[in-house]
Amino acid sequence: KAQEIFGNPKVKVNTELSNPLATVLVCAKCGRSIRLLNYKDSRPPMYVHPSNRLHCTMKQCRAAVVLSSLTDALKEYIDDFTLELDEGASEAKKQAKIDSIEAELKAQQAKRKRLFDAFESGIYTAEEFLNRKELNSKNIEELEKKLSEIKKFCLNSEEIKQKTVGLHQVIDLLNDDSVSVEYKNLFVRRIISRIEMTTIDNGYGKDATPELDVFLR
Repeated sequence: KAQEIFGNPKVKVNTELSNPLATVLVCAKCGRSIRLLNYKDSRPPMYVHPSNRLHCTMKQCRAAVVLSSLTDALKEYIDDFTLELDEGASEAKKQAKIDSIEAELKAQQAKRKRLFDAFESGIYTAEEFLNRKELNSKNIEELEKKLSEIKKFCLNSEEIKQKTVGLHQVIDLLNDDSVSVEYKNLFVRRIISRIEMTTIDNGYGKDATPELDVFLR
């Protein structure tokens, strides 16, 4: 249980930490940590990008909306894991699919190296090189994402059950105001490796909509 791992979560600790997603929530574009800004007036807490808008155009988001989006994302994981247990998918089939994608990924990576070699040899113009490089990078990104999605379900039944329990605990802790932020952050980092965030700008004077990509440990 969570309490057995970190002690009593009801005990408040004097600290300046106010962000339960500290070191975990990052910008999907540049990788910098998103910080939580608590105003001294009546404005709600906001998650903001640490850089100025010249380097990254991410719009700030209400902390409550980000945490709600995270809860929804974790519930989707739980639903997927539950379905995985119900279906009892063949481990051999999943591994075969992983092997196939990994082989394709290696081929694209090798193609990328040949592409750079060809450009250095003068075979491609700068424009041809950039177009081919962009297509190759897109293929690699799509394969890596597909591989990540499949691997997250390549678990045995006991591992899936343990992850499901952990996800439920994270959701409960994030919504429990009696639990210290330090404890929340410790447990979140134990279950989640990182959360990549982008935002949808809904126009001047309107709150941005966060989009989260959650990576479990």
